[in-house]
Amino acid sequence: MTTTATHLSGPVTADFVMPRAEGAASKAFAFRNWFTWLVRAYARRYREGHPLPYVLPRGMTENDAARAIVRRTCWISAGTGFVTGATSTSAAVLTAQSDGLAAFATIPVALGTIGAELVGRTVLHLHMTLELGDVFSRPWNPDTPADLFHLYALSFGAERYEEKPSDPGRDLLSRVLEGSADDLGQRIGATLFGESLARNLVPFVAIASSSTTNWIRTRRLGDSVRRYLRYQRALTESLACFEREHPEVFDLVIEGIWFLFIADGHLNVEETATLANLLANLDPKRRSALTARFVDDELDWTERLARVPENLRDPFLHTLEVAAAVDTHVSLPERKLLRRAAVELGRKPNPVRVEALLYELDKVGVLHPDNAPMHDEARVTH
Repeated sequence: MTTTATHLSGPVTADFVMPRAEGAASKAFAFRNWFTWLVRAYARRYREGHPLPYVLPRGMTENDAARAIVRRTCWISAGTGFVTGATSTSAAVLTAQSDGLAAFATIPVALGTIGAELVGRTVLHLHMTLELGDVFSRPWNPDTPADLFHLYALSFGAERYEEKPSDPGRDLLSRVLEGSADDLGQRIGATLFGESLARNLVPFVAIASSSTTNWIRTRRLGDSVRRYLRYQRALTESLACFEREHPEVFDLVIEGIWFLFIADGHLNVEETATLANLLANLDPKRRSALTARFVDDELDWTERLARVPENLRDPFLHTLEVAAAVDTHVSLPERKLLRRAAVELGRKPNPVRVEALLYELDKVGVLHPDNAPMHDEARVTH
C-alpha cells in the first residue's frame, strides 16, 4: 500500500509492506499493535525524507506555519471522511436492494473503505504531528515515541481525567507514565478503530458525520500538538541549566511547574503530556519521590525555595514565569504563586517580564534568547 502525504516543501510518499504473520497468534498480535507499528514505520520514513532542519517560509512565524499545517490537514481529513461516508452509505443502500451473494459482496467493500480511511487518517495525523515537530525544532524520535503516545492517548481519550476534588490530575499523570509505549499504542489503536467504525455505520448520516468529525478531531489534535510543542520548546530551554548539573533544583522547579499547571483547577492535555515527558527519563525511585509531592497545597514547596543556590535563583524564577505564560494566559492564582515564589527567592515580582513572555509565545510561538532572566537589578532582601 502506498500512502501520500503533503509537506510544505512537496509531497512525501511512504511505501508500507506489512510483515508476514506466522499463525493466528502472530496475526492477532499484529492487529493489536497496528498503531504502534504504523507510527514507528512512518516516522522513520519521514525522518529519512527530511534530514535537514526545517526552514520557515519567508515572513511566517512558528505559529503561522503551524496553523497553516493544521488547517491544510483538516481539509484533507474532512475530504477523506466525506468519501468514506459516501462509500459506506452506498454499500448499505446496495445491500438493502440486493439479494443473496450480491448483498454480502457489498459488506467487504464498506469495511475495506472504513479501514482504508482509518489508516489514511492516521497517516495524515502522523504527518501533521511530525511536520509540527520540525516547525518548533522538536523533531519526534521514531525509536522512542513514548512522548507522542502520551499526547495521543490524552488527545483521543484513551486516557481521561476523572473528576476528583482532591486530585487535580496526579492519578491521570501516573497512569500515563505507567503505561508502556506498546500498551498505549494498543489502546489508542482500539479507540481510533472503534470510533471510526461507529460513525460510519449509519447510512446517509455517515456522510456528514464522518467528514465533520474528521475535521473536528484533526483540528483538536493539531491544536494539542502545536500547544504541546510550544510547551516543550519553551520549558526544555529554560530547564537546560538545571537538568544535569543540579538535579535537586531540577526536581524543585518541576514541582513548581506542577503547582502552576494545577492553579486553574486541574491539568489539561498539554500540561499532562509535558509533565509526563519531563518525568519519564527520571529513574523510578526519584520519579516516585517527586510525584509524591504533587499535592494541591504549595506551602511546603515555597518554604523549600530557600534551598535554591543564589546563582540559580534568577533562572529558577524565569523558568516558573515561562511555565505560567506558556499557555498564553496567566491567571490570578498563577500570578499570586509567582509573586510568592519571587519573594521567597529574594527577587522582585516582574509582571512586565511575564507580559513580554505572553506576547511572544502568543504571537510567535517560541521564545528568543533575549528573553533571559533578570539578575542583580531584580534582587531584593527580605
